[in-house]
Amino acid sequence: STCTLEPEEDEGIISAFLQDHSEAIIDKIKESELPGLKRSPAITEFEGKKYVPEVKNCLRLWPQDNYTEGFFVARVRKD
Repeated sequence: STCTLEPEEDEGIISAFLQDHSEAIIDKIKESELPGLKRSPAITEFEGKKYVPEVKNCLRLWPQDNYTEGFFVARVRKD
């Protein structure tokens, strides 16, 4: 998880990781939920760069939606 909301530091890193390790990551990204908090969709494209489809399972929390700081969460599982 990160406390930044910059797509190139969140979905971009996860996307690059999955591309570099696609053979080792079986289940890839698991969908995350945090009960009681409003989730926003992950960013699938930024500044003309498309991220891998699995980033849609990442979790974004915007400060204005939850009265919190902003957060990005990705659960990666390797079997």
